[in-house]
Amino acid sequence: MKARYITAQRDVNPLFDNAAKRAAQGSGEKYDIEPYIEVPVGFIEEGPLCWAHCVPGHENSPPVCEPVDDECRERVKKWMEKERPKALEQIRLMSQPENQKGMKKEHRQYFSDLAEVYGINPDDAPITELDETELEELPTVKEEAKDA
Repeated sequence: MKARYITAQRDVNPLFDNAAKRAAQGSGEKYDIEPYIEVPVGFIEEGPLCWAHCVPGHENSPPVCEPVDDECRERVKKWMEKERPKALEQIRLMSQPENQKGMKKEHRQYFSDLAEVYGINPDDAPITELDETELEELPTVKEEAKDA
């Protein structure tokens, strides 16, 4: 699966190692690998999770990549057409006052903020239909990383 960056980004350097940096500093050596790298426009990322850069991000930020191959395009299509509406519906449900009763204050605020950012009114009609198992089983990028 491949995706091409459409905006320059600052990203975690995969060669950087905190343990190696501490060890080098402890022995008085210089550790010159930077923790972040600049990713230029046009850079092609390859990997099982690169599709996640091709969809709107947290708090509805714009995608930073575009799909390069059919595998990535299909995964983005699946997210946008099936999984994203379910995630938005979950935000709508979790921002309803009756569903926030047992939540901590910061969790109530979090879901209210997400609803505002995504333009979701908790009183609107359902975005998509969810059954009880779907509410508990919505995939996340972190879960996909474990499976990859």
